[in-house]
Amino acid sequence: MTIDFFVHPEFDGGISCSMKEYGNYISALLKILEKNKYSILVTTSSGDKTFREKIPRTRQIVSGSCLYKGNIHAVGEITDSHEWNKLTELIAHNKSDRMIIHGSYYGLCPEGFGLQLFGYLNYNEQWFKDSSDDSDVELAKEHEKLGSFLDSKIKYGIVLYPGKSIGNNLLFKNIIKEKCRKLPAGNIAFQLTDSGTKIFGRPKKL
Repeated sequence: MTIDFFVHPEFDGGISCSMKEYGNYISALLKILEKNKYSILVTTSSGDKTFREKIPRTRQIVSGSCLYKGNIHAVGEITDSHEWNKLTELIAHNKSDRMIIHGSYYGLCPEGFGLQLFGYLNYNEQWFKDSSDDSDVELAKEHEKLGSFLDSKIKYGIVLYPGKSIGNNLLFKNIIKEKCRKLPAGNIAFQLTDSGTKIFGRPKKL
């Protein structure tokens, strides 16, 4: 079985790309949702209205947030213990299944969530991308350097690329250009990308 995770699927609203491209992205997500009857939504406390209406509340997980430059920003990671327990109960009997992560943005919220899935499936632990626990960060970096995510059953599906307005271009330039330098296997985002991944709004040149 394949489990499809939708992480902040409607977060962008056409900010990072044209409305036409954003509409194509949403349509592609909805087609996936129609095909797979076991989908899980990772959402904010008030976002993703269309997907909230289509996915049962029992399979909706509320992600955390962080304070950055005085503003609250959503993150794809599950921080609340109740929500984390809810997630693990949903996938506890499906650890061997293929897990596809969709949503926005490529390399950001879906990556944070993917890292948590990897930590749970392989170590039965709750990891955080930017953790105060150095062991979390170091273990994730070690796996990134080893290319462990390449062989993982966790992959990106339909994802939205962040535009210039999001302000994270440096990270995305490194996805391809740095993969043969500091990280022979590429970074986590690169390793989670395979032939089944479709990136909407991606510029022709990084």
